[in-house]
Amino acid sequence: MMVANTDDENSLINMASRARLVVNCTGPYRVHGEAVVRACIQQNCHYIDICAEPQFMERMQLLYNEEAANKGVYVVPSCGVDSIPSDMGVDFVRKSFEGTLNSVEVYQEVVPDGGFAVVASSEDSWIVGKVRGRDGYQVTGLCAAVSALVLVGGSQKLPQKGGVYTTAPVFTDTELVVML
Repeated sequence: MMVANTDDENSLINMASRARLVVNCTGPYRVHGEAVVRACIQQNCHYIDICAEPQFMERMQLLYNEEAANKGVYVVPSCGVDSIPSDMGVDFVRKSFEGTLNSVEVYQEVVPDGGFAVVASSEDSWIVGKVRGRDGYQVTGLCAAVSALVLVGGSQKLPQKGGVYTTAPVFTDTELVVML
């Protein structure tokens, strides 16, 4: 384990230079995330986090995707339980139905002992499914750990080059999906 301060660029560069992958759990990411992403890309170090901050994720995509792709570095924000199931669900819908997917609305509630997930599939129909699983806070740590292992292990199922991605393009058909 290495410790770095998000206000100290040299400590972040030192941390990223000594690692193959950084798991960032320090939020809010709009305040503390970008400096870590920048240091990781600069030092050719993969990056994941557990954020659920769309504005941060979009900013990282716009600012750093090209550089990360050119260096073969994967930057994958949102590797937590509040993001991965929704992202994988959208990917499932995209693969399962013909036509161009232009939007999906997802409503998610994490309830340890079971609950109902209701998804609007069109204006006149609903998909309702009973969801059971482990506690969301426990699963977030597990999701981040398995995401890190998949990236560091260099799964053959990863996209061919680095870049800033959401979870589905990187982790579809990997051990992470099996774990979920």
